[in-house]
Amino acid sequence: MLRLRPRITPSLVISILALFVSLGGTAVAAIIVSSNSQVAQNTISGHRPPAGAHANIITGSINGTDLAPAFLTSLRQRCPAGLVRTRNADLCFDFTLHADSTQAEALRTCALAGLRLPTVAELALVFENLGANQPFQWVEHYSRDITNGFTIGYILRNRADRSLELGWNALESVRIPYRCVTSMVNT
Repeated sequence: MLRLRPRITPSLVISILALFVSLGGTAVAAIIVSSNSQVAQNTISGHRPPAGAHANIITGSINGTDLAPAFLTSLRQRCPAGLVRTRNADLCFDFTLHADSTQAEALRTCALAGLRLPTVAELALVFENLGANQPFQWVEHYSRDITNGFTIGYILRNRADRSLELGWNALESVRIPYRCVTSMVNT
């Protein structure tokens, strides 16, 4: 088996940074305002309009503080059917693992279901909800090993002692289990 030396790459640094942001991050929900009743009184251009007179709402000028209180309380976030919500975050995930697959098969299966493979940070968050001793699972990240001429996909597992281990494998033939994730939706 070919052994690779771990290298600190910009993508690895960004992945680790994303892990810490997601563990303490906030959720952002997008909604479509379709009626004047959904907008608070005296809101024409949002909370910070540009100078001048504007007959319509200016794109990007309205945020959550400009929505009518009755409309805000009517919003309900949920996970799509068959997925479970993580504690302390608005991420939905498959509770059970999908069968061992190549990363390309896993990407395709998730995409066909309207989902995606998790980032390293998102899978770490899922592990917090599932507990320790999770096997290696595919994450969405992959890179090209120019020195050896093959593409590697990244995997993450949660050991029995609750420590995370990031690894990688050549994508062409390795089959590993995976989970699909998505963000919560407003209903």
